[in-house]
Amino acid sequence: MRWFEKRRTNKSIELLLEHAKITLNATEVFEHSLNLAREDDDHKKEIGRSHRRITQIEKEGDILRRKILHELTRGILPPLDREELARLARRMDDVLDLIYGSSRILMTILNWFLDIPYDLREIAYAMSRTVVKCTFNLERCLEALAEGNIRSATNRANAVERIEEHVDDQYNEARSLLMAIPANTLSASLILLLWQFLEKIENTADRCEDATDQIRVLAVSAF
Repeated sequence: MRWFEKRRTNKSIELLLEHAKITLNATEVFEHSLNLAREDDDHKKEIGRSHRRITQIEKEGDILRRKILHELTRGILPPLDREELARLARRMDDVLDLIYGSSRILMTILNWFLDIPYDLREIAYAMSRTVVKCTFNLERCLEALAEGNIRSATNRANAVERIEEHVDDQYNEARSLLMAIPANTLSASLILLLWQFLEKIENTADRCEDATDQIRVLAVSAF
């Protein structure tokens, strides 16, 4: 009997789904913060509250990851399935870590965010919206697998792959805009942080794809 057939007695599956849900929530909170930041300077307190919420979610994610790994040591599942689920838990936690890292950089550059050229602010926000779609489909992909719906899980994984490619295109556009910033317009330190900021957002989509690739591996094991 495969692991998804034991989902009702396997706590690790429930914990993985919980992790996916809070990861989606963190991504939505971050997207909202970036939307506020690109508008004006009147939302700094709200953005600060959002960052504290993401910080709390990231801590909850670490606790869930440890619980998942603990559950997997109990030996209820076959060794190979335990190994694959542990790898999935780590990859999903990478997604949440990158969201947290992006929020931290946003807080660092917040006072200078409106100095960033408009087109670059807009593409950064567009990337965050696309990443929300990634994490939404990741959560649905895992949910479908937990229900034993392999076709739906595969379709969701395919969607994440397409969305990740769109984020790549947005990231390339953002890099072009970054390189086009006139000399002496922004400080070198702000440009460096902005580069890291965009890279973390793009990497979040990459890690979503990595997680769904891992779900594909688990789906194959169903047959």
